[in-house]
Amino acid sequence: MHTNGVLFAQENVFASIDSAPAPEGLQIGDLNPCRALSSRPELDLQINGEPATQSPKTLNVDQPIHIAALHSGVRQALLLYSLKEREAPLATLNESAADFLPPRVGPYAVVAVSQNQQDACSVLQAQFQVTANPDFDFDVSPTLEVRLDDFRHLAQAHIPEAWRESTGRGILIALIDSGLNYLHPNLKHALAWNNSELSMDGQDSDGNGLIDDALGYDFVNDDPFAFDDSGHGSHLAGLMAGSGFGVAQEAKIIPIKAMSSFGGDLGTLVAALYYAAEKRARIINLSLGALNFSQAPIFQEAVDFAEARGILIVTASGNGDPASGLGFSIDEIPVYPASFTNSNVLTVAAADFDNPLSPYSNFGKESVDLTAPGGLFQDQLRSTASAADVGEFSYLYGTSQAAALVTGSAALLLAKYPDLKPAEISLRLMNSGELRPELESVIKSSRELNALSALLVAIPSTSGLVPARIPFSIPQH
Repeated sequence: MHTNGVLFAQENVFASIDSAPAPEGLQIGDLNPCRALSSRPELDLQINGEPATQSPKTLNVDQPIHIAALHSGVRQALLLYSLKEREAPLATLNESAADFLPPRVGPYAVVAVSQNQQDACSVLQAQFQVTANPDFDFDVSPTLEVRLDDFRHLAQAHIPEAWRESTGRGILIALIDSGLNYLHPNLKHALAWNNSELSMDGQDSDGNGLIDDALGYDFVNDDPFAFDDSGHGSHLAGLMAGSGFGVAQEAKIIPIKAMSSFGGDLGTLVAALYYAAEKRARIINLSLGALNFSQAPIFQEAVDFAEARGILIVTASGNGDPASGLGFSIDEIPVYPASFTNSNVLTVAAADFDNPLSPYSNFGKESVDLTAPGGLFQDQLRSTASAADVGEFSYLYGTSQAAALVTGSAALLLAKYPDLKPAEISLRLMNSGELRPELESVIKSSRELNALSALLVAIPSTSGLVPARIPFSIPQH
């Protein structure tokens, strides 16, 4: 879950599409152990008759996928992987072509190996995304029963006590992510339907330039079905508003798909931001980020547009250095959107069940406002699953999850105090929780989220906490 790409969700493990020599002794399927020789077979890979490219293809879950290795060797193998369950390949085939019907949506990879007469091997790897656009189901299914004891983060952030004060009724949250599982019984109640487009008649009934956007929009595939084929967005949606365990169970979520399992692009993200602002969301959750957007004026302009409309943007500080797995200071190495200095941007780091700052979480005395439960690899947060997962609930960890809990807490605040401005929401959340000395040098507020305290605390006008960011210089390397 540590990546500097746009989405803090999947690692690009099988990113290369150039063939490479196989390691000495590698043995796959019925191939002989590979030898490290200078002369190796030529190898190319096709998916559905087209060359594999650096950008992963998006394919439909209902259609068989034809995979073919074009090679000059005498022996070959194909390995098919689900990147959601990457411990072992789904299939190992000693042939150069195969038809593959994915078992479910999600990210996949294929590895092709060609071996020549001298046992030298070439290896080539490529990824593809499998997606689906299931029809909307307007019937509200019975929700799945849950036990609050299975959601330890709730007690850590004092959320059950906060429900006596607010449940988030009437607050619209825009979730800009990988979409959500709009068929999940514990999310159906939270869906923000666009009544003007419910007929799904192929027309732009509300005049916003998008056809049939009855429930958000998929800017990745340019269609009105923001269905989650990754699992990231569905997990966050449950943390925010899932029936029985979400922070703000009476809030509504508009899903805006700007990412796949392999990330997204800046244009798609910016379009999603403007869409969220035009939909009058009170809060936008951006549990995503990248290192290379500092010189992107269109991103800054979109955040400015949301600020002018009084919309709070909750961002994740990021999940650290992919190489070391350790968090770093985003004061020194900015990550966007977390490092934007707008007064409506609230940035959240992750705590775990034993520490107010998780080892993988990015931090920053000037750039990160507070921490919230994000879990650890060995102690992850439970929430709603997508169709890419097995089962109705899944487990993830990270600053994305921490940001989602703060988003839900902000919805509780707005439902109780509807006139609060983004900076005032930030100030209340930053004053919640006890001061933690170990956070004093790394988090602006030195506090971890306490949802109950945020609803009850009196904020003096002379508070020393300033929700607007203090500009910092970018170090020259």
